[in-house]
Amino acid sequence: MLAALEAQRLRLRPVETAPAAAAAATGTGEELPEKEQQRIRQEFFAAGLEKWLPLVADLSFPSKSLPLSREACEALLAADGATADAAAAGLARGIDEAMDDCGWDRVFVKLSTRSPKDAPKILERAREAFRAREGSQLPLQERARLLAELVQQQFGVSSGAEALELLTSSARVREDLEYALEAPCYEELKLHVVLRRYDGALPIASEFRGIVWGGALNALGQYYHPLVFPELQGQRERIERDLREVHKNLQPKLSADGFTHCIIDFAWLGPGKVRVIEINPFDGVALGCFPGSTGLFRWDDEDDRRTITHGPFQFRIRKEPLSDSALKLNLNTTWRDIVAPQPRHWRASAAKSSHAGPA
Repeated sequence: MLAALEAQRLRLRPVETAPAAAAAATGTGEELPEKEQQRIRQEFFAAGLEKWLPLVADLSFPSKSLPLSREACEALLAADGATADAAAAGLARGIDEAMDDCGWDRVFVKLSTRSPKDAPKILERAREAFRAREGSQLPLQERARLLAELVQQQFGVSSGAEALELLTSSARVREDLEYALEAPCYEELKLHVVLRRYDGALPIASEFRGIVWGGALNALGQYYHPLVFPELQGQRERIERDLREVHKNLQPKLSADGFTHCIIDFAWLGPGKVRVIEINPFDGVALGCFPGSTGLFRWDDEDDRRTITHGPFQFRIRKEPLSDSALKLNLNTTWRDIVAPQPRHWRASAAKSSHAGPA
């Protein structure tokens, strides 16, 4: 079931494949041995924010982690958008208190592992903003970019109740919660709810993903890989230089703490201004290997895999826009219904056909 859910996940923004689905089978559909599945689970949770943030704190965003007890984890799964359960309500209060203590008005909330960026409320608000901006009047490429920007602008929350609404309605988060509860010893995973100070959305053209193998960064590309950003072309050399320099300085610390194979997300905010957004696991077997995670590189492509593992270094920025038909294929149905809705007569015809009896 998790594999089926993941196949429908948003493709415009890279997404980390559901760990349970990744651990269940290899690319050939063969089930992995139980020992290997346990390794994948352990490495997935061991690479959470609490492990990597201390290594990059001066380059990242102010964050606060709240331990997630087994009871609170179970309450989040049972809450389904509500906060009536005592453990869930306690977590909401803890978030409010942490925000007050830190003096933060808004935060980006996530688990140690993944965020609720797929929460329905985020897309609903983005859809409303898209309509208010009359986005449907733009060419398809610009529509897709506008929606991506508007979605990102909805990531901030201002209260524990809002945070829980996103966490409990997110399929990504619920998958991770279920995955954690399936572990032989939940407490060993040290799962947290993480608050990151939210000062507004990052420009989507500023985000880049680097794939590290054996301590070497050989593959670097734009994060929102189906889109084209003309403004990046003239700054390509400076972006590459800045990001590679940051990685060069960071990697000794990362390697010393076990991050020899990983995915690093950067934000380039101008010459010499680089932030590390997050670090994700990458093992060449299941974690981070799927196309949605590797972006403009593909682990299942022999040449790309050789580049990732042995070099030489490549920096990929999309130079030409995808065709409209190709771009549509890179959107899931909910995004496509917003930026490229089918004409009413087509939908009516399709509905009529689907209800027609046998010939």
